Amino acid sequence: MALQKDRFLMGIVTGAVVLILLSLGAVVLRGQSGMKLPPENTPEGIAFRYFEAARAGNPDQAFNYLYQGPRYPSKIEFFASAANWGNVEANDSAISVMLLSSRVSGDQATVTFRVTTFQASGPFSQGEDTRQEIVSLIQTPEGWRVTRFFFPYWDYRWGNDVISPPPPPKG
Repeated sequence: MALQKDRFLMGIVTGAVVLILLSLGAVVLRGQSGMKLPPENTPEGIAFRYFEAARAGNPDQAFNYLYQGPRYPSKIEFFASAANWGNVEANDSAISVMLLSSRVSGDQATVTFRVTTFQASGPFSQGEDTRQEIVSLIQTPEGWRVTRFFFPYWDYRWGNDVISPPPPPKG
């Protein structure tokens, strides 16, 4: 009788260990997605690179993808705003983006992302927020540059109403 109980307990412990190892493996594989970014000479490529630099806490690199024009921040103002980006990752478990569409009209472009924020939450809350966000860009002699991004990696005092989005496609 005691031997049966020991086997039953060993089965439970073995099952728990297997589940833990599978969970750890899934986390490691998800973290190593190896996502290939679109080319840097495209609006999609610049939008993704701005996001990745901002999320990684690299404001110097993110600033290089930002449009430099009237009503846009100086490097010092940008760095001051970027200092708060670390608070985002501290409060949110993860932020992921998925490219939905892009549209180019002359020297202006928009890139639409699905942005999902996964938050640590209690057992009775959803813990996930998904929304669509539009990123605006302009073609400059240096390439495509971001003119509007989404929260939390953007200060909405920057560049408002300076550049209009491209018109919707006809048809």
